[in-house]
Amino acid sequence: MLRAKHNGLEEAIADLAAMHADDAQEVMAALTPSERRRVGTLLEGFMSSFDRALQARELGYDSSQISNWLDQILSGSPLNATQLSPLALETLRQCAISLYPNGPRNE
Repeated sequence: MLRAKHNGLEEAIADLAAMHADDAQEVMAALTPSERRRVGTLLEGFMSSFDRALQARELGYDSSQISNWLDQILSGSPLNATQLSPLALETLRQCAISLYPNGPRNE
């Protein structure tokens, strides 16, 4: 995830990562080839650090309090065909943790 202290470019990369895939593709298409390569490299770095943080985190919510569909999406099920961005998934996960805290889920 981004450090507490960040610059405008890092904010823009985080915003791009939070976009729906179709919107992000439109933004990338508007860039020059060299800009696209640079932004793509920065985006990959952001996403890999974000993915590592997500993998390391335990669920921390009571899955009996949310729908099966949402639980499958938040636990990384292949059902995740909704194309939610990693940031959207993390936001939903944090909402579930805030609303229905119960520590790590036992499977």
